[in-house]
Amino acid sequence: MFRDWYDRRIAPPARRIVAAASMRLRAGQAFLQDRGRVRAAVRRMVPTARIIGGALLSLVVAVVLFAALFDWNLLRGPIGRWASAKYDRQIALTGDMDVKLLSWTPTVVVRGLKVGGPDWARDRDTADVDEVRASVRLAPLLIGRVEMPLLSITRPRVVMISDRQGRKSWRLDADRPDDGRGAKLPPIERLIIRDGALTFEEQRRGLSVNATVNAQETAGGTAGSSWTAAAPCVVRP
Repeated sequence: MFRDWYDRRIAPPARRIVAAASMRLRAGQAFLQDRGRVRAAVRRMVPTARIIGGALLSLVVAVVLFAALFDWNLLRGPIGRWASAKYDRQIALTGDMDVKLLSWTPTVVVRGLKVGGPDWARDRDTADVDEVRASVRLAPLLIGRVEMPLLSITRPRVVMISDRQGRKSWRLDADRPDDGRGAKLPPIERLIIRDGALTFEEQRRGLSVNATVNAQETAGGTAGSSWTAAAPCVVRP
């Protein structure tokens, strides 16, 4: 009688408790096995992560050393040849070139910039500049927008000729008649021109002007500029 009562009342719940405990035990064992596999995978990934991190660090150091030690004057010839071929006029960088990349405003300094005239005005250079200094903001540049905190031009000698056909020597595509659209320039916060000299000739009107130019302009318009005629304006009939 006790056996029957035990089989009906005690044995079934006990079997269910034992089964549930067994399931929990197996689940715990599986968890520990999975955890061990995860730990093993992590241990295997650590050397790979170290290798990748070391490679990235080496790349950063190499870029920094390149920017700090590279002789940018080696690029003067290739840049001049590329620009001369592209714009069909003689363009040369005859002085030292400095580039400072490790800054929030990278700066380029070009000395001895010479820009020749187009085919129909080869005998007179369009521009002969002692120094051009330009800086850009790095953050906008990374998203494709150019913002220039500074553009400084020292002792430029500029000759601008407009011939009887309406061609303009200062246009890089000077053989094409003017369509009335000006050059597209990025925003310039501060523009400085020191000891500039400008010669302008308008051959259709027989107009010739020589002037000296000094300017210091800011985006807010707080600075000033001066244009001084170096010789009287000459108008030829």
